[in-house]
Amino acid sequence: MDKRYGLLLFAASVAWGSTFPLAKILLEKITPLTYIIIRLLFGIGVLFFIVAWRKSWREFGRCWRQNPGTFLALGLLITPGSFLLEFYGILYTTAVNQSILINVQAIVVVIIQVVFYKLHVRPMIWIGALIAFTGVYLIIVRPGEILFGIGTFLGDILTIFTGIGWGTYTAVGEKASRKFDPLVVITVVFSCCLVIFIPLWIILGGDAGLFLLNGGEWLMLAFLGTICTGLAYWVWYEACRSVPAEQVAMFVYVSPLVAIVIGVAWLGEPFTLTIAIGFALMMVGLTLAERRSSSRIKGEQNQTINP
Repeated sequence: MDKRYGLLLFAASVAWGSTFPLAKILLEKITPLTYIIIRLLFGIGVLFFIVAWRKSWREFGRCWRQNPGTFLALGLLITPGSFLLEFYGILYTTAVNQSILINVQAIVVVIIQVVFYKLHVRPMIWIGALIAFTGVYLIIVRPGEILFGIGTFLGDILTIFTGIGWGTYTAVGEKASRKFDPLVVITVVFSCCLVIFIPLWIILGGDAGLFLLNGGEWLMLAFLGTICTGLAYWVWYEACRSVPAEQVAMFVYVSPLVAIVIGVAWLGEPFTLTIAIGFALMMVGLTLAERRSSSRIKGEQNQTINP
């Protein structure tokens, strides 16, 4: 893997890791749907500014003419569905459960590549995924905490479906980002999401919690929207053009580590030996996965999957 793309993927994962503690704070005042819409508005604003600066307007028409089905699936079904499942799911489960279960997306990506794109995945990628997942588990689990209990069943199920949704997003989005400008791809997808979310928000009566947000909380939303939604997703798509999706998915394991670090520094949580061991395992797993490329069943010696 090109180090450049590795750094971009790592940076995006770091940004997404910060969303866990920030979302928990903000969802105490506003609904998940309001939270999603505000993030998207900030993100789309940044993306459209970059599109205008790069003069990429014509690419929008090419996307819709050549591959409307993919963009409708991503923008009206896969992405909005994943957002809703994730942020409503966390209301019915713990952050620990969701952080663990959502990582099923890495396996979903590999399955999609094998079943639909005829991709042969070498055993080392599976081994790397397993080691990294074990590290994530050790980092997040707290002593004496009961996981996947009856009280969190609904949220756990929603989170599993969230992982499936984001795994599908990564695999399908990779194909689109190879053919079209990734900047335009993510702008189209997020714009389609708003077409779904804003009317739904109005029908549900809006959200009075917006008036309770203070200046610091609006700054959090601005950061989550511009950096974690707009720029991070664009960077993710850019990397997908040159990195196989099953390797891209491995970087999601960085996000829980960032969430733990923020928790220690901001919330005063202890940094234990278990967390240190989990971090080491996660880095080993990521290294194994990203160094072992996959190849086509029909003998193509190519790390990328051409559309």
